[in-house]
Amino acid sequence: MEIAREIKRKVARDLEVKVKGREEAVEIIAELKEASPVRTGKYRDAWELQDRLPHLGMPAWAAVNDDEKANMIEYGTGFDAEGTHSPWGRFTDTPEFGVAAQVALKHGGTAP
Repeated sequence: MEIAREIKRKVARDLEVKVKGREEAVEIIAELKEASPVRTGKYRDAWELQDRLPHLGMPAWAAVNDDEKANMIEYGTGFDAEGTHSPWGRFTDTPEFGVAAQVALKHGGTAP
């Protein structure tokens, strides 16, 4: 067990792990942009890479999309409730695109 801890400590400090990990994360952002549906390009262009605190001692990043419609595009929407006044009009059911979920699954991960 001591050997495993020592390996983990050395790997976490290795600059090459950070560099290669970030390169992979940048490639994932490109995949997210490529997989994004495009109407205006605002959603596609909103994908960015954010540095995160290390996770279990390893470098970490997050793919983030802060477009105002990102959740609706990722998860889809249902019909508007009776009496609501959606700015996009009633019965604006939209499909789930699952962009982040599809790219995460391709890389063995999950998306929120």
